Amino acid sequence: MAAQSPPDATSSAKPAPTTKDDIPIQLFNNQLKKTDEKLEAMLKVKPRLNVGLIQETRMSKEHWKEVRRYLNEKGYRLRMKRTDDAAVIISEELEEVTIDQKETLKYHIEPDLKHHINEVRIKMKIGEVRVVSAYVPSTVKEKKQFVEQLTKALEVIGPEEELIMGGDFNMVEDNNRDSVPKRHAETRPVLTSGRLAQLAAEEKLMREMVKKHCLRDVFFSNDLKTYNNIYTNITSNGEYNRRLDRIYITPRLYQSKLKFRHLAKKTALQNKAKHHQQQQQRGLCHSI
Repeated sequence: MAAQSPPDATSSAKPAPTTKDDIPIQLFNNQLKKTDEKLEAMLKVKPRLNVGLIQETRMSKEHWKEVRRYLNEKGYRLRMKRTDDAAVIISEELEEVTIDQKETLKYHIEPDLKHHINEVRIKMKIGEVRVVSAYVPSTVKEKKQFVEQLTKALEVIGPEEELIMGGDFNMVEDNNRDSVPKRHAETRPVLTSGRLAQLAAEEKLMREMVKKHCLRDVFFSNDLKTYNNIYTNITSNGEYNRRLDRIYITPRLYQSKLKFRHLAKKTALQNKAKHHQQQQQRGLCHSI
């Protein structure tokens, strides 16, 4: 009998972990239990997705197992507990680095709010990068508590580590910039003084976090057309579009080859020079 050639070891072997810098990262804000077809679409993007940041993920035990199994078959790991409201999907192509429990952001969040955040640490050519998915609560009290705790928790990320944090923040940095009225001014309802005060307080919370950790909004652009493509929230009365879903990164990553997308939205082009200049003018970050 003729000698048989040995089986191709590479045919079923998983790819070796990579430290490349041009990884595609996608934001996906929707409940997995209702949008499996969108999850499938998310994994079909070209080039192949490496990191998915997902919010509103809480699901039944049976469905959680089903989603994990599906992702494993596609070559991804799901980082979340079944009752969590935020998750990270990470490709097996990327190398994860263990995070000491006391160095996790979740460790520094109060127990009743821990399910709003998940994270992993990966290796890239630029160094180690913390990848965070966050879902800010929608109630006024919990929203304030969570963002204040998150701002403090981010201090555990040292200067040698970079940050990618995406999520549904349920508030914006600048309501004039990040909200689009849907009607003419003369027919638009006037906001109450209480609502205006609440919006101002939320803006202050977000700006304090952004300034303290010198974060950059990757979807920011002066191009209104591009900008408008990533408005993801419409108020119940249809009056306003708000840009609640955002991805923040630390300055060094802004010069990397990372690719950011929002599911079902056009890729948001990054206007790096103008954005950096405007951030400096607003006092939101120091020079690189």
